[in-house]
Amino acid sequence: MNGGTANTETLIVKATLGNSASPCIGTAGFVALGSITGKLTFNIPGSANKCATIFSGVALPAPVAGSLKMSWTSPAGSNPTNWTMPPAFKVTGAANMSNIVIKKGKVSGSFTPFALPKASLSDANWPGVTGAVATGCASASGLASLTLSTSAGKW
Repeated sequence: MNGGTANTETLIVKATLGNSASPCIGTAGFVALGSITGKLTFNIPGSANKCATIFSGVALPAPVAGSLKMSWTSPAGSNPTNWTMPPAFKVTGAANMSNIVIKKGKVSGSFTPFALPKASLSDANWPGVTGAVATGCASASGLASLTLSTSAGKW
């Protein structure tokens, strides 16, 4: 919403990691394909569901709960990588509504240890006055979901 007043907001993330045309390449040079799921819950009194709060270019308060789980189809048999709270995630939505960046947290599983996990969630149709964020925020029902396509990350 442009003028939302809720106290709590939950961001749910569901995405595919790489594909045969554009695979993720591990630091050891191998192809890594899979999926990512999870959610982050924020307490932001009076403006948790306000687009101007989420996409302000300023870091949001640390989520009160959250984790992201990356499950791998390639390499076969790899344990899932879990990205969890401690130390608290740092989440920032770009003021130009082009991406949401999630940093910090603790990584365990197949890609442990990794000191600086980071994901930039985005899609080519997010930014601009006619983009998905601006039109969704201005609608009567608010911004319910965003397509992830040009996202990138390191973990």
